Amino acid sequence: MNRKYKILIADDDVNLIEILKARLESEGFETITAGEGVRAVQMARKEKPDLIILDLMMPVGGGHAVLNNLRFQDDTRDIPVIILTGVDKPNLEKEKRATGAADFMKKPFEGAVLIQKIRALLRKKEGDKEERP
Repeated sequence: MNRKYKILIADDDVNLIEILKARLESEGFETITAGEGVRAVQMARKEKPDLIILDLMMPVGGGHAVLNNLRFQDDTRDIPVIILTGVDKPNLEKEKRATGAADFMKKPFEGAVLIQKIRALLRKKEGDKEERP
């Protein structure tokens, strides 16, 4: 991964945004942020991030609405999304498939694990691009 990847962090927890922003930037990623759902969709459409980290519970358009909106837009449907949730859900894998999210992580989470997931999804995304004619 030679180029600088852009990641949209969409969460209403300002402290978590700052922690994620610092961690991701220290790993060489460019970050943009949104504190509410509607703004997250606007930022995704305007900035075309390589990956989105999305909180499910956000004001003004929750995470599910954001994800649905992104999946119905031609310019955002292929952006991988990692869902963050503080809600304990027993069937995260099933929900991941149902929502179209690339991955789920339960809060609190391990920063190193998130970075691994991000790098794996970006490698997969780049591989998918190379396979297209």
